[in-house]
Amino acid sequence: MLTLQAQQTMIVDRPATLFEKEIETILWANFRVQWMNQKIETILNLAYNPEHGANMVRPSIYYVFTDSWKTGIIGLLLDGPPQSIFGRYAKNDQIEMVMVYSW
Repeated sequence: MLTLQAQQTMIVDRPATLFEKEIETILWANFRVQWMNQKIETILNLAYNPEHGANMVRPSIYYVFTDSWKTGIIGLLLDGPPQSIFGRYAKNDQIEMVMVYSW
C-alpha cells in the first residue's frame, strides 16, 4: 500500500527573525508491504521539506504474532539545516525495539 500526501502551512504575520518561510511544504510518502501470509510487515515513511532540504526517514519491520500482538524494530533518521523542521532534531536519530498490543 502506498500513500502520498502534500501538506502546506502558511504562517500569517510571521516575524522576520523566524527561520521558517512564509509558506512551508512537507511531502509525505508511506509505503507498507506485508509478507509471508501477513506475518512480516514492513513500513517505510519518508518526509521531505523542499524549502530547506530537510528530510525524515522512518523504516520499520514487525513480526505479527496475532491480530493483537506484534514486535518490531523501528529506525528514525532526521536531517537538514540546524533550524529546519527536521534538522533541529537531527541529533535525535534512534533505533528502537517495540512490542505492540492493539485492541
